[in-house]
Amino acid sequence: LGFESATECMDCHPRQYDEWRQSMHAYAARSPFFDAMVAKAYRDSAGEIGTFCVRCHSLYGDIEGDPGYSTAATRSDLALEAVSCDVCHTAVGHGRIGNGDLIHDPSAGKQGPYGAVDFRGHATETSSFIQSSELCGTCHDVFKFPGLQLEEAYSEYLESPAAERGTTCQDCHMSSVPGVDVPREMGPSAVSLEGEVYPDREITSHRFVGPDYSVLDDFPYPDDLEASAAAQEEYLGLVQILLENAVEIRDVVSNDDSNLISLDVSLASLTDGHQVPTGFTAERQLWVE
Repeated sequence: LGFESATECMDCHPRQYDEWRQSMHAYAARSPFFDAMVAKAYRDSAGEIGTFCVRCHSLYGDIEGDPGYSTAATRSDLALEAVSCDVCHTAVGHGRIGNGDLIHDPSAGKQGPYGAVDFRGHATETSSFIQSSELCGTCHDVFKFPGLQLEEAYSEYLESPAAERGTTCQDCHMSSVPGVDVPREMGPSAVSLEGEVYPDREITSHRFVGPDYSVLDDFPYPDDLEASAAAQEEYLGLVQILLENAVEIRDVVSNDDSNLISLDVSLASLTDGHQVPTGFTAERQLWVE
């Protein structure tokens, strides 16, 4: 395939690897909900849907030839990495924005915000594409012709105040504070091996925090349930921060009519990058506790 496993990156980039490993990008090809939904879509379409769903959730599996009805139990180790390092860092462009139509060049240097520096591990190339919201939109807009829009987070972003002022998806979802574009600390992007000194870069979070979370007890550490539980608890704390930065309760009015008490709750969005809630049509629910 020409793609490298994320495990090839972890020695030099342990922080980024650990963050990614706990992320929903790493979970995407393991989710039992995803497998169940794909099985239903494949069955209901008599197989016509093909690898439409797998293309974003398991790019490597799609390239390896996994059928559209593949599941976590049948995917290779590489396919199970889902949206791993090389999915983004070898992406050089897109066909159309949406449906996972990324164009990759694994033979080129790793694509990133900084380039023209060759160290022991690999060459790097400065990429404006990997810094753009178009990279995210290539998977976070999903449509089925002749006009069925299944997810439109990117389409919403294009018409948002955030897009108008130049704030990107990465500014909020790779921030140290989930959902808020805050100044970033500086530090080397890789650990020092064999005496190499790496320049300081902006430190970005590779957890890509969103509202989703794992339902597998052994994620992200299959051989350590205790560590997995601790990692999931930490991640849910970050999800809570994201939600609190996304929406707030503005007003609650109690109505007492014939012994039936109802509450009218007014919510206000705190984000101007997309709607709240956003995501797939089946996921457009906001639960208030």
